[in-house]
Amino acid sequence: MYSEEQQDIVYSYYLLTLYSISQGETFEELKYVVSEFEDEGMYEECDGIRQAIEFAESNTIESILLELDNEVN
Repeated sequence: MYSEEQQDIVYSYYLLTLYSISQGETFEELKYVVSEFEDEGMYEECDGIRQAIEFAESNTIESILLELDNEVN
């Protein structure tokens, strides 16, 4: 179970990754980032990125933008 601080990191990277996807970053590029972060022991960051990829793979770009808008505002 994550601490509150760790949850904040996961959430931040989730939103950052959704934004990156909305700007055209590919899943392949993001999966490479995950592998690099894993090598550095950045597991919360990896979790946030993976959650965003999972969300994006099963939703449209409109849904991604709506999720970002709902979470940021």
